[in-house]
Amino acid sequence: MAGVGSDVHTARSGRSICSPSTITARSVPPATAEQRSAGLEPGSTRPPLVPLFVAGFIAMVTVRSLGVVPPVLVDLAKPVQGWLLGAAMFALGTSVHWTVLRRTGARPVVLAAGATLVVLLLGGLVAFVGR
Repeated sequence: MAGVGSDVHTARSGRSICSPSTITARSVPPATAEQRSAGLEPGSTRPPLVPLFVAGFIAMVTVRSLGVVPPVLVDLAKPVQGWLLGAAMFALGTSVHWTVLRRTGARPVVLAAGATLVVLLLGGLVAFVGR
C-alpha cells in the first residue's frame, strides 16, 4: 500500500519524493532541544562565550604584568601600537553597513556619539591633568 500512496503523491504534486530539493532539506540534521531553546537553526553552533581577541588581550596583559617582556621590547612596540589601533579603527569603520544604520534610526547613533564624546572628554581631562 505504501507504494501506491507515494505514486499518488508523485502524480498529484508532479514531483518525486526523491527530488534534489527534498533530499537536501532532509539531509540537515534536526535541531536538538538545546538548539531549539537557544533559538539556533538546525546544524548551527553557538558563538564562543569569550571572543578570541578578548582571550588574547587577557593573555597579553598577563604576560606583560608578569614582567616576562623586557622593557626594551616594550619601547620598540609603542610606535607599532598606534598603527595597529588605527588599522583596527579603520576596519571597524569599513564594516559599517550604512543602510542598516539608517534603518536603525537616530537613537543608537546619538547614543554612540554621546559615548564617544564622553570618552574624548575624559581622555582629554586625563591627558591635561597628567601634565
